[in-house]
Parts: sequence; structure tokens; C-alpha cells
Amino acid sequence: VSVNDAFVRLFGKPREELIGEPFEAVYDAGLRPMLRRRLEELKKRSRIEVREEVNTKLWDGRNLWLDISTGVIEIGSAQLILSILRDVTERRLNEERLVKSERRFAQAAETTREMIWEIDPDGLYTYVSDASLRMLGYAPDEIIKRMHYYDFAPEPERAMFIESTRAVVSLGQSFRNLLNRMVTKDGRIIEVSTNGSPVYSKDGQLLCYQGTDRDVTEEKQAEARLVQAQKLE
Repeated sequence: VSVNDAFVRLFGKPREELIGEPFEAVYDAGLRPMLRRRLEELKKRSRIEVREEVNTKLWDGRNLWLDISTGVIEIGSAQLILSILRDVTERRLNEERLVKSERRFAQAAETTREMIWEIDPDGLYTYVSDASLRMLGYAPDEIIKRMHYYDFAPEPERAMFIESTRAVVSLGQSFRNLLNRMVTKDGRIIEVSTNGSPVYSKDGQLLCYQGTDRDVTEEKQAEARLVQAQKLE
């Protein structure tokens, strides 16, 4: 009966071709019988109020995710079906990309010997990989949302460590191979090499830092033994 300009732009058909056509004409021919049956089933209900997101194919071969709200309106003695459609394809594709990215991130975290982490702008851990248990003796759920990165610094060094790292964060800088020391759950002090990079929102706000910690204690001890041996030669 009627379509607005946004409907014309979405489906890519002139208004004069749409008026008077059945609603399913804008969809792929293979879907039309199913859509017609669905409409007939809806009309049998005492009340039609439906909202759903569907992945559908249009008449011109495009595939879109549509948010569709359907209801009945009365104009005089006539009952008309009103549908409001919103193209949510970009949002759904972004969600799918995010899920895939998170899956790859989790898979990498499970296989690497490095502890992968994420901290919020205040330094609170929002994610650590399972390597935290092997490296620090803490399970991820003992760290996430409970501890800040500087909580692992040895007490005598903590104030200086906080000051130096916050200076880097305030400038929004990335860092590589930052050597620091961490206290494990059983009280040992290990040498750690840290890499980190900032993540920003579209409007330039700092969202978090993401990075890795690698235990280099044995490497540093081996270097120290080598230096000592060279002194004795």
C-alpha cells in the first residue's frame, strides 16, 4: 500500500514498482512461498506483534541482516499490517568479526608460554590467560577484576614502578621488552619481559592496554653466570 524513502533505498526498487506488489516481492524468489505462508500463519493469530532479526536474501541477490517489527494497525474499518525494517548488517558483521577475533585471541592464549593480559585505564586486570597459573601461581579468576598490574611488583620497588609505568601510559605509548620483577603466589621473585600497546575508541579515548608477560628469569640467570665466568677467565 505504501513505502517510505528509506524502504526504497534499502531494497533498491523504484516506488512505482513497489506499490501494489505483494510484500514478498522485494525478497529472493526462492524465499517468497515461505514468506507468504508465514504471513498467513501470523494473520490467524488474535494479535500480531513480532520483532526479530533475520538474515535474508533480497530480490537482487544481496544478503542482509534485517531487524523487523511487525504489527497490525486499524484505519477506519480496515486492518493493515505495518512493518518497520532496519538494516543491521554492519552491526551483525562487526559482532561476528569480534567473536572470531576473541576466539583467535583465546586460542593463542592457550598455546603460548607467555601470559597474555588486558588492563583497564586504572591498571586493573580485565583479562589474563591461563599462563598466569603456570607463571605466577594465580588462576585467572584470582586476578581478573581483583588485582592491578602493580600488585605483583615487589613492595620496595612498587612506588617507583607505578610512577614509571603511569608516565608511559599518560603519553599513550607502546612498550617492548620492558624488564620488571613480579612476586609469585609462593613468594618467589621472577624476572619478566613485558610488551604492551594501548587500545583507543573511535573518539580517541583510552579503552585499555593489551600485552604479554614472559618469564625470563632463567635467561637472566644464565647471562649472569656467563658474565661471572668471563670475569674468572
